[in-house]
Amino acid sequence: MSASRTMDTEHNQPEAAAAPAGGAEAASAAPTAATPVRYAVQIGLLGRRFPFAASQPLDEHYGRAVIVEADYGLDLGILRGREESGGRDVAGTVVRLADANDLAQMKRNQETNAECRREFEQAVAEEGLQMKLVGIDHSCERTKITFYYHAEGRVDFRQLVKVLASRLRRRIELYHLNLRDQFLFHPFIGPCGRELCCRLRPELFSEKIPTRLAKVQKLSYNPQKMSGVCGKPRCCLKYEVESYQEFADFLGLKSGRPFRRKDGDPREFRVVDWNMVTNEVFVQVGEEEAELVFGFAEFRRDFEPVKRAK
Repeated sequence: MSASRTMDTEHNQPEAAAAPAGGAEAASAAPTAATPVRYAVQIGLLGRRFPFAASQPLDEHYGRAVIVEADYGLDLGILRGREESGGRDVAGTVVRLADANDLAQMKRNQETNAECRREFEQAVAEEGLQMKLVGIDHSCERTKITFYYHAEGRVDFRQLVKVLASRLRRRIELYHLNLRDQFLFHPFIGPCGRELCCRLRPELFSEKIPTRLAKVQKLSYNPQKMSGVCGKPRCCLKYEVESYQEFADFLGLKSGRPFRRKDGDPREFRVVDWNMVTNEVFVQVGEEEAELVFGFAEFRRDFEPVKRAK
């Protein structure tokens, strides 16, 4: 199965904006606006994230639906967080928070899916292409429609785009799904017996799951056991990593880190193991073999690491 993505569009290009009177000097004399804030906005069935600029901070609205303006018009997305400046170009601007009317409009757009599917399948048959339609996305103002499809290998769909644009009178985007993309459209079950995490939380698609997360959780990374059905590290490795990281930062990943009590007890305590799930820390005192067990919060409150001279 091909993992490539192919996109194309058919739309009218906007005319170039006229230069301000007075040329470049007049333009440079205009007052400088405040630097816009860049936010990652999740759009469409695949949950792809794009950078959009906002004229004012929206940090308190993470997870809310927002209306954004892109080159194809207004669209609805989910505000996911700030995006660092640089890297990708801004896709547009955040106009405002979405309201009930916007959500109702998106629902009405989805009600036209059956008609759009018929047009797509008819055009594909006329062009003699081997493409299977999997999903459809509409922009808020219905100025753009995205067809998600599966095909074995690459497809020359340039003529198909022109046909669809003339019949649907909208900008057309075709998106070739790879294996991982298709999990969002089908109820795959993971090794744990539950639906795949990436289907329940599409935002995981834009996040990388490094193999080092297994090490932090004191797991020996075995690709056969810790890879998801897509062949990449399982998303669930990320769920508890912050708690494990808190333990590892204070107690160390390897056994033997020395500690002393803050109350002045001269004895040295060595951490021999810890368990984040049971919230326990196992230590030995000096050369004694017997282990003492502390709760993590208690141990962090009463003990401090021994600083060795370098």
